Amino acid sequence: MGKTLTPEQEAEQLRAIIREAHEVLGDLRRTIKEASTLVTRMISGFEQLHAREMAQLSNHLQAEANRAAAQLEEEVQTAQQYILKRLTAADLTLDLHEGVAVLHFPAGMFDDQIPAPYPADPSERTPR
Repeated sequence: MGKTLTPEQEAEQLRAIIREAHEVLGDLRRTIKEASTLVTRMISGFEQLHAREMAQLSNHLQAEANRAAAQLEEEVQTAQQYILKRLTAADLTLDLHEGVAVLHFPAGMFDDQIPAPYPADPSERTPR
């Protein structure tokens, strides 16, 4: 079968196996430490990327909100000017005997087919 080893030879083989196991264990510890360092760097990189992306998204959303607010402001001013122009084109008749004021608008100044820009039903209005 095989060659019989002396106790000294067996001890030497055992020491060699133990040395090799220690080397492998050292390599494994270094690999685990490197993996841990890599995980920490990856997390840090992800956090930086996340912060950059969130700042970019925030800037984009703010720019869109500013654009929408400017457009809304422009439309509100246009509507105010339209309404003021129509109101100033009206005739006001005061009946002092009856205590009544009547506002007459020229025909076609306001289109009754266009819905009011607020809920027509008072129950739908937001309380102040």
